[in-house]
Formats: sequence, structure tokens, C-alpha cells
Amino acid sequence: MKSALTILLIAAIWLIQCLVGGTRPIYSFPSYAILGVAALLTVFWVRRPIAPPNSLCLGTTAVFFAYVLWRAASSPVDYLWWMDFYMVLACLVVYLLTALYLRSSQLRMAIVLALLALAFAEFLIGIRQFRVGDSWMPFGFVRSDYGSRASGMFISSIHLAGYLEAVGVIALSVAIWSSWEVWKRIAVGYVAILCYCGVAITGSRGGYLSSVFSLVALAAITLWTRRMVNPGRFARTAIFATVVLAVSVGAAFLVMQQSDLLRNRLNIIVKRDVRIYNWQAALDQFKVAPVFGTGAGTHLYYGRFYRRPQIQADPEHAHSDYLELLAEYGLVGIAGMVVFVFVHLRSGFTAVRAIARTAPGDPFHLFRSHRLALLIGALAALAAYLAHSVTDFNLHIPGNALLFAFLFGVLAGPNVEAGTTSAAPAMVPIFQGVLPALGIWILAGVAPKIPGDYWNERARKAMYYRQYREALEFAQVAARHESRNPYIYYQIAGAYSGLALTERDPDARRELRVHGVEASRQGLVIFPEDEHSWIRLAMLLDDLRRFREAREAYQSAIALDPKLGSLRNYFARHLALVGRVEEAEEQLSKVQELGSGRDSNPGPSETPPDPIISK
Repeated sequence: MKSALTILLIAAIWLIQCLVGGTRPIYSFPSYAILGVAALLTVFWVRRPIAPPNSLCLGTTAVFFAYVLWRAASSPVDYLWWMDFYMVLACLVVYLLTALYLRSSQLRMAIVLALLALAFAEFLIGIRQFRVGDSWMPFGFVRSDYGSRASGMFISSIHLAGYLEAVGVIALSVAIWSSWEVWKRIAVGYVAILCYCGVAITGSRGGYLSSVFSLVALAAITLWTRRMVNPGRFARTAIFATVVLAVSVGAAFLVMQQSDLLRNRLNIIVKRDVRIYNWQAALDQFKVAPVFGTGAGTHLYYGRFYRRPQIQADPEHAHSDYLELLAEYGLVGIAGMVVFVFVHLRSGFTAVRAIARTAPGDPFHLFRSHRLALLIGALAALAAYLAHSVTDFNLHIPGNALLFAFLFGVLAGPNVEAGTTSAAPAMVPIFQGVLPALGIWILAGVAPKIPGDYWNERARKAMYYRQYREALEFAQVAARHESRNPYIYYQIAGAYSGLALTERDPDARRELRVHGVEASRQGLVIFPEDEHSWIRLAMLLDDLRRFREAREAYQSAIALDPKLGSLRNYFARHLALVGRVEEAEEQLSKVQELGSGRDSNPGPSETPPDPIISK
């Protein structure tokens, strides 16, 4: 049974990584369904573990995750909170599977090997992207234009860096501490080197800094542990670790200087970053509802409303996991996260100390242990997460979030000798009973949503290739399956608008645009803060010569995002069309002040920020 659970967990992680890290529901829901099945299967395995997980970790997780799920489900726009809600459910399943059932070193090492194999594949894909510098991705996906920066199977370079930095430091811990034969540890060490080479070619400045931070954390924890288990080897280990770390970082710096791209990325690490403007917007959003936050997914439109003129691209995320959590879940959410992280780190260090006490008395005996390798690797990987989350949003990427759920599960249920933890065995059956219920909840939640999101994704891709009739058919099928997704109606309106451009009959053209207006208004009922739908509606109304309504729609969009230059550019076109030349020039002058920027095109054919399946 436990082998089956391990296989299902690995399959879910591999699948979500292959599907661009699960950044859209249709790309994450299949993996969540696999995890739901795994959780449901645990109903046939209810034995109490020999060494129960840490009760404080389980209790803190229950409270923190319950709050996050409640706050997400009570958020204002249905579709926007689905990603957070089901990702948290899936992470909870991974966490409980790891903490309660996948306790043996062999099973956990199997998962680590699967993560290493995935990292190797990511590296190979990243090398191809770095050398060729195009938008290629495997499995027919097409990524946004990142030039030569590697992104692997993710939509962004920073997310690949987030994965590789965590897996790389785990691999180093396994190479240092595991009880495998020498050749196996050397092979794992090579994979670790490839992980850091992969981080280098991503060009992610946050990845560089967090990699160094996690390596320092690994060295510190290793020295602390070595002093406990092999005090006679401590001095030489300290010298060796210091030299290796310094030489490795220095060599990496010199090698990266040979690439113009990587040299430029290194040179701007210390310069003022535009992320600070994302952070300021998130802090403004926090002030709206400081205690409980504004709700899951709401930074999408609050980030636009509070944007600084220096940020003209669409601020979908705050570029800081901490600030986005603070803005959307409030002080309660950030306090829950702090306690959650603290108790798991404490559990991990306590377990390391307990294992160290089992080492032989010989101070010069080289003590190795799979258990130590896993725990120290998890602690160092979490150090990378704590550092990288300051500047990026890796934990909003489901593929990376599942990885860290596994690591927290390792810390919550360390594989130590019976009786060495302070856990209360009576708590275990409660969580064992919760796990199958979570599986039913996930399956019941995601299964009905998959058809609607599948057809909506096909409509989005058809719109990208200006296949308007196909896009309309797909979106209408999606609408029959799902009525709470505003983007379905956005695609329908865009398809009608595109068909109108190719229609010669004036009456038929007008009818198509009227249908587009109706679809836009349907979407705005669900998501009235969507400025792109307001612009699409306004342009359709312009085409219908309904100028007063169009003006109101343009003004609604600008009210939602007053500092986005492209919206005023669209409004200026409208004003020129109706003969208000002076007002149009006034809007264009504001465009020059703000910068036209680059934003999603709300016309008939959109260029989405996420990758798409190629034809």
C-alpha cells in the first residue's frame, strides 16, 4: 500500500511539473485528482505509526490550513480563489501522506530520487533554451519571450530556479550524509552540480541569492551536526566546508562572467529593483483589510489599482510570497505562517539532535544516515524557500508548492526511533481519518471543473491563433460546463469580435458584436473588476456606434487601473473617433507620462502571459 502511495505521489509531482508547473487550473487539477485518489486509498491503511508525527506540527498545520481554506473560499470572485484553495488542499494531502504514511527512509529516498530525475530533465531542457534562445518548451507548449534565460518546463525562469535550488541542496545533503555507497553519493553530487548550473542559466537574481543562502545554511547545519556526532572530525570538516563553499561560489561567479546575459544579471543584483513597486502596491492592498486580508486571488486587481507608474506590465503577483500572503490573508495569515514554519523547523532540528544521540561513541567514526540526509536537506531547502520568497512567488506555483509540502511533511514526521518525539499518539487517528475525506473533497471539487477549464483553454489557444469560429465553439461548450469562470465569457466576446471583422454583411456583423457585448456583460457580472473585459466591451460598443456606453466602459476600466498607460491609449482612440480631439491629446499626454508599457491586448486576439499549446 505504501509503495502505491509513493508511486501516486511521484506521478502527481511529475505530471504537474510537465504541465508548466500547474499555473492554470487545467494544468494542476489532473495532479490534484491523483493526490485525491492517493488520499482516498489510505482508508485501507489505518494502522498507527510506530513513531507518531510531531503533534504540535500537526495541530499548527490543521489550524493554519483551515484558516487559509476558509479565507480563500470566502473570497469575492469565485474563479480567482480556486487556484489557492485546491492547491492548499493538495499540499495538505502531500503533507499528511508524508508525515503519516511515507515514514521509511527508503520510501522518502525514492521520492527524492524522483525529484532528482525531474531536476536532471529540467536542466537538459534549460540548457537547450539557454543555447538557442527561443520560446521552445517540451510537450508542444510555447513560453513567453525570455530570450536565452532558461525556464525548463515552467512558465518563468524564477520558478525553475526555485525548484532547482531546493532540489540541489537536498542532493548535496544526500551526497554528504546518506549511507549509500560512494559511487551513488558521487552521482547524486553531480546532479546537485547540474542543479546549480541550471540555477545559473535561469538568470534569476533571487535564485542566485537564495542558493547561496541555502548553501550557507547547509554548511552551518552540517557543521553543527558533525560536532555532535563526530567531534574529532569537526575542525577538518569546518575547514573543508569553508574552502569548498568559497571556491564553489567564486568559480561559479567567474564562469558566469563568460556569458553576457549572466554577467548582466549578476551586475544588476545590487541595483534598485522594480519589484519594490510591486511590494508597495501589496502594502497598499494590505491596508484595505489588515486583519483578514482581501481574499485569495485579489492581488490580480488590487495590484492594478495600486500600481506605480514604473510597473506597466500586468502585476498578477506581488513578487513576494510574504507580502502577497499578508495582502490577501491579512495579519492572521502571516502570523499563522510564522508559527507553522517555526514549529516545523524546531521539529526538524529536534529530530537531528535525537538522531545524533544514536551515533557511535567514537569521535572519529564517520557517522552517516539516510534520516540525517533527509532532515538536513529539508531544512536547507526550506532556507532557500525562506530567502527566495522575499523577492518572488514560487509558492504560488503549484508544482513548487507540492515539493515544499513534502519537505514540511518530512520535518513533521521525521523517521526517528520510537519514543523519541513528544507527539500524542491519540491525534494520529484523527488525521488519518481526515486524509480520505480530503481525497473525496478534492475529487468532488476538481472533477466537475475540469471540462469547463479544458474547453476554455482550447478557446484561449484558438483565440491566440485567430481561429475565431473554433474559439467561439470551444468557449460556448466551456460555458455549458462552467458558469462561474469570467474568462469564458471574455473568450466568447473576443471570438464574436473577431468574427465580426471577417463578416461582410453589415447586419450580420452588427449582430455578432451585439452578442459580444452580451457576453462581456455576463463576464463582468462575475468579475466586475476585470479591466480587460471593460476594454473589450468598450471597443465592441465603439464598433456599434454606441459611444456614450463605450465612454462609460472606458472610464470604468481606467478607474480600476488609473496608472496603466495602455488603457488611456485606448480611451484616446475612442475620444478621437467621436471628435473630442483635445481630450484625446490630453489622454495621450498622460500615456507619455506613464509609459504605454506592455499589457494584455483586449482586442480580438490576445497574447496571454502564460504559455500555450502550439498548433
